[in-house]
Amino acid sequence: MQELNSNNKAITKKQVRLSCMNLLQKRIHELNEIERSAQESAAGDTKSSMGDKHETSRELLQQEREMAGRRMAEAIRQKEELERILPEHVLNQVQTGALVETSIGTFFFATALGFITLHEKKIAVLSIASPIGQALKEKQLGDIVSFQNKDIRIISIA
Repeated sequence: MQELNSNNKAITKKQVRLSCMNLLQKRIHELNEIERSAQESAAGDTKSSMGDKHETSRELLQQEREMAGRRMAEAIRQKEELERILPEHVLNQVQTGALVETSIGTFFFATALGFITLHEKKIAVLSIASPIGQALKEKQLGDIVSFQNKDIRIISIA
């Protein structure tokens, strides 16, 4: 099945992937702004007569820049993972790149982004390495998997 239906609107893997890419682009832009702002603050920070306060301020700015840098690297890695997924590729089992509708919800196995909403349908964007991803990995349409004391039936795979 190529698409999932919700409120009579088709949700395609291409739409889900695009929504994830947009989310990551926004995140990367925000992190660039944080890093730029921290750099400007550090550059504008002049040594005052209160040396310890100045050093503490510079250290906090440095930590903020380093954290933004790590988050930026992660967002870029996630974007690269998404770029490797070909939305037109039809899958017959759960694997990276699969959009899977189950009896407990809809999952897009790509990279760990959390939840997105398309056409009022909540979709969990997860890595195949996640616990639910591992439980569903290589399963096919109609398979039933037991996960956390719940039976999960695979309704569709795109």
